[in-house]
Amino acid sequence: MPSFFSALRRAVVGSATPPHAALDLRAFVLTSAGPVRTNNEDRARCILEDLPNQDGCRVGLVMLADGMGGHQAGEIAAETTIEALARAWRNRAFGDPSSVLRAAIANANAEVFAASKTRSDWDGMGTTIAALAFEGDAAYVGHVGDTRAYLFRDGALRQLTKDDTLISHLVQSGTITSAQAEKHPDYGVLAQALGTHERLRAIHLEGPVALRAGDIFLLCTDGLHDVLSDRQIEEVLRNTPLEQAANALLGGALAARTRDNISVALVGAMAVDSARATRSPAERPTRTDQP
Repeated sequence: MPSFFSALRRAVVGSATPPHAALDLRAFVLTSAGPVRTNNEDRARCILEDLPNQDGCRVGLVMLADGMGGHQAGEIAAETTIEALARAWRNRAFGDPSSVLRAAIANANAEVFAASKTRSDWDGMGTTIAALAFEGDAAYVGHVGDTRAYLFRDGALRQLTKDDTLISHLVQSGTITSAQAEKHPDYGVLAQALGTHERLRAIHLEGPVALRAGDIFLLCTDGLHDVLSDRQIEEVLRNTPLEQAANALLGGALAARTRDNISVALVGAMAVDSARATRSPAERPTRTDQP
């Protein structure tokens, strides 16, 4: 097996279901330095939440961050952001999850920006962020940058987020076409990143998305979506069991010769009886948050 897999980290999280919900959520999180880079500046995490008055837990928040900056600054920015969002989600009061995500991302931006001023080799560091939150029977997305969120439903893949890149903004404004974007010299240049400025120009929010049995939510960094088309991702999710799909997507990115770090998170919504029937003892919920 290639040596780059030695840097791979994987979390498989089963989740119990609240009494009012008809669906069970299962999360699979995978991150790797990839075949070229020796350092992984991506960070990925799944936060589990205790069920009130019950044993077990459920998926609450899934996050991917793709750090950037010299030396180890990118991973510092990504880790700081993940920690800030996790803390904000655990300490939230009851309220609109979109508002919680907005405030958490704004606070994370302030933390990363402040940290960047404490060391010369951290100056200018930043990160993307995509956070997928679940509350009740709905999902919510908050994001900055080009880490994407998708929904795979009824056999079709739909991108929930719009890339926060210069080229994406030019396409949306009609300045250039999608065909021109693919060969544009500024392809991949972020319009903004979390932590590079004192304030973010925009925090993008999507949802609520009502959950349905069979839904699969996907988060992925550009190490995956820059080399796999939506059609290729769709084919993997259509033809691969959920517990194998994250590895299949990673393998597809490697086969396509990605040169970046790769991170992918999948959350599947299953009917409760079906989820209980198919889960092995090793996949039953634990309370430990997954790195």
